[in-house]
Amino acid sequence: MNYIMFNTAGKTTEILLSAEGKEEYFSDDNCLQASTVLLPKTEEMLVKTGSDLSGIDFFGCVIGPGSFTGIRIGVVTVKTLCYALGKKAAAINYNRLISLATTGKRIAVVYGWADVYYAATFDGDEEIMPPTAMKQEELKSFLAKTEDFALTCDARSHEIFGGIKADERQCMRIAAERATLTDGDKIEPLYAMKSQAERELKL
Repeated sequence: MNYIMFNTAGKTTEILLSAEGKEEYFSDDNCLQASTVLLPKTEEMLVKTGSDLSGIDFFGCVIGPGSFTGIRIGVVTVKTLCYALGKKAAAINYNRLISLATTGKRIAVVYGWADVYYAATFDGDEEIMPPTAMKQEELKSFLAKTEDFALTCDARSHEIFGGIKADERQCMRIAAERATLTDGDKIEPLYAMKSQAERELKL
């Protein structure tokens, strides 16, 4: 199966391409460059594997939660590629992606913005608590009450909370292998909280 997976929801822009029996991975710690690096880097990776977009079976992306702008970039890119090429899509939320770093009962935490983190709990493949926005102290209290759950984190959250630092390349590979495919126009962003403009409007 040939695929390209994008993750633009976090602080790192990531691309995982598997084609023609070869794998290429790109990671850029500057998430603000996602819109400018995503397609050029994808093209470079296709050349390295000797493949092209027409040979890709599906395109996948992390749909959130995370950076509002980053989420939109990933989702729109996948929708556009699927529409233009008549391909299928795969979508995964960021917490579930991070949770693939281990098995069993676990809490997956990803960094949001400022003092906000997103946490979700899983037991095997079952999502127990959906991605929920929490402040740092609130999340620390939550973690103290759920000590029987393993903790997995993205790199930024790991600096604060410890636990298992997810190998996101490996997690993206697992997500692609387990993906349930759908039409590109059916994938939707997962924001897990209101935008800054909506929050300020309430004030």
